[in-house]
Amino acid sequence: MRKLLLLLLGFSHALLAQPTVPIQPDCFIQFNQKSTTGVSGSFDNRNRGCVDWTIVYTTQGFSAISFEFDSAPDAAGVPGSFVAFAGTLVSGSNPSTTTGQSLMQFSGYFPWLRLNLSSKTGTGTITANAFGFRPIAFNTLKSAQNITQIGGLSVFACNSQALFNLSSSGNTQIIAASGSNRTLICHLSISFASAVDAKVTQGTGSNCGSGTADVTGLYKNVVAQAFDWGPFAPLVGSASQAICLNSSANVVGGGIVIFTQQP
Repeated sequence: MRKLLLLLLGFSHALLAQPTVPIQPDCFIQFNQKSTTGVSGSFDNRNRGCVDWTIVYTTQGFSAISFEFDSAPDAAGVPGSFVAFAGTLVSGSNPSTTTGQSLMQFSGYFPWLRLNLSSKTGTGTITANAFGFRPIAFNTLKSAQNITQIGGLSVFACNSQALFNLSSSGNTQIIAASGSNRTLICHLSISFASAVDAKVTQGTGSNCGSGTADVTGLYKNVVAQAFDWGPFAPLVGSASQAICLNSSANVVGGGIVIFTQQP
């Protein structure tokens, strides 16, 4: 019995000594040891779809700064005009004027991003890192469609994604129909070169041209928008229907949709 107890204690100690696995960001922007005003390289988020961002920076020497997280729409494969991040500021300020150490958090999808030290006073350096993450529903389970949570609540995982580009008014298909399945959408991010009215529609035939019906109401004056419905309250299309995005004008745009298709 004593030997068994010692063996169990040794096994428990070995388990406790195991290193934890760090969470890796899906997107990363670095701004290394900058001593002058300027911007980081433009980060292409079109194929990554990161929507949640945490930015940490440290300054040394500067007596004052203005440090900003910028976003831009896509303009035929290159960044459009950068502005202060046009999504939701979750914590901190943008621009931030804090010297020393600071943290900023943001939410929202944009095709292009960058870090920007727009002004500084004195001599010094700044080091900054931006960590981006895709929607949780997509990251948690990419291979299985159905899981059971604690308490027996059965939910699904959005295990498919599709990128789309827009250039003309009317309906553009973003998800093809899959037999008699319904489409359940967890996340949709869209960005346009200029403001349009937009809505999600469904139908059959080319670009939902037959039996067209609205899946959402009309969102007015959209430049960039991210919708996170998640697996507990997804946006649901009807059986055997393709999903389209309807734009009111001939404006270049695009985005990403994360979804699953089930009976």
